[in-house]
Amino acid sequence: MVFFHYGIDNNGNEFFEVSSYWWLFPTIAVPCTLLVMAVYQIWRRKREGRMISKRGQNSLVDPEEMDRHRY
Repeated sequence: MVFFHYGIDNNGNEFFEVSSYWWLFPTIAVPCTLLVMAVYQIWRRKREGRMISKRGQNSLVDPEEMDRHRY
């Protein structure tokens, strides 16, 4: 489905049309964007949790030294 249409008519005039269903674009895009952001945050927190638990298991890694190199 095309929400926006831009072109040139037979007389050489430029035109821009908006579909009557334009409201579907933000209705679909905003929740999908929020869903992707939420999934990323959950993944990032789980990943950081695993890194912290692994840091405690490895006796060769000093946690304070790791914090200094973190960006």
